Amino acid sequence: MKLLFLFIISSTLLFSNQYSKLINYYKGKEYKKACKIGISLFRRGERENTLISLIGDSCAKADFINILGEIQKYQTETKASRENASYFATLILQKRLIFQFLFDNLDISNLKLPKTDHILSRVFINLANKNYIIISNNPKRVKIVDGKRVYLLYCSYYDKKIYIEEFSYGLLIKKHRFS
Repeated sequence: MKLLFLFIISSTLLFSNQYSKLINYYKGKEYKKACKIGISLFRRGERENTLISLIGDSCAKADFINILGEIQKYQTETKASRENASYFATLILQKRLIFQFLFDNLDISNLKLPKTDHILSRVFINLANKNYIIISNNPKRVKIVDGKRVYLLYCSYYDKKIYIEEFSYGLLIKKHRFS
């Protein structure tokens, strides 16, 4: 009985410690770390709506888009969680369509999807509006000029990934990688 009690107490402390780390990493804009902790909590069965929203947002900001498909299934209880589910689904679809644009030359100019602040959305909208220049075709490399931002979009046939390099005033801000 003492062993069971110790197990319950240590599990509770571990989860509360993980929650604290998740929140602190999120507040500190360390989204990759928050996402990784969140995924481990999610895979252990933690399904509380606010927690799942935090995990999903962390993962979206860390460019871990694939996990959002699992997470969005559980976003059904409140209006806010359903909106989050739509946001996550939008990012998944935009990533997939950009992937097809690069690898299969899919014409996405006739598609309209919700606009978000995420890099995938900004790139998708520019591609859908044909606001880009093709730099090369094999492998496909595309340049997008959007105000003060320039995006260099390309794919890797070797690892089947999409890369987006984000520039501002000629300086690389961030390099995004999506599988």
